[in-house]
Amino acid sequence: MAKKQSLNFSFGNDELESFVNQYKSVAVKEMTHSQRSIDERVYVNRTVNMDKIHFVGFDMDYTLVEYKSPEYEILAFDMMVKLLMRNGYPEELAQLQYDASFPLRGLYFDRIYGNLLKVDCFGNILRCIHGFEHVAGNEIERLYPNKYVQPSEDRFYILNTLFHLPETYIIAAIIDYFDHHPDYEKTPEGVRRGTLLLSYKSIYQDLRSVVDVLHNEVLGSCNL
Repeated sequence: MAKKQSLNFSFGNDELESFVNQYKSVAVKEMTHSQRSIDERVYVNRTVNMDKIHFVGFDMDYTLVEYKSPEYEILAFDMMVKLLMRNGYPEELAQLQYDASFPLRGLYFDRIYGNLLKVDCFGNILRCIHGFEHVAGNEIERLYPNKYVQPSEDRFYILNTLFHLPETYIIAAIIDYFDHHPDYEKTPEGVRRGTLLLSYKSIYQDLRSVVDVLHNEVLGSCNL
């Protein structure tokens, strides 16, 4: 595994152009208003005085532009895997395939223990998954007293948008891979191979770096 300071998540020019073209193929411009049927149109129930409003902004993603699903998530997942492998992660990760039935919006990722948590609006843990394995109730109680978490804690990252779906799946897949690999020993906060300790927190930091590249290099290069 490459040392963290040596990682350089980026695409070459030819590869970037290829990914941009693939991205454009899964991003679909929304229909114009005149093409919408009556039952699909949006109506407002109040009047807005526009005299003092100088600018009106429109969000692009999933508003002006809709994405084909699961084609978009598959593409993003494959790009993440390719970047991780390029920077020292095992080549066996290329065998991973995105499963659209697994990820849900709104899951919490625990950077310390590497768990995905389904939490209600009060902070109560409804379900806990480590990799692809469900964590038993008594183990949840041990890790999270009273099966409760504070969403504001820095240890948790909330995966709450549609863009987080491939990110949710890949973090589960990578953790599952390392936890079950015969060359790695599982520890409470990561995996160990000899003197190398790979924490769940560092895995997720590497993944976040990959996601930043996808948004900055690929999405930033698109002219939809």
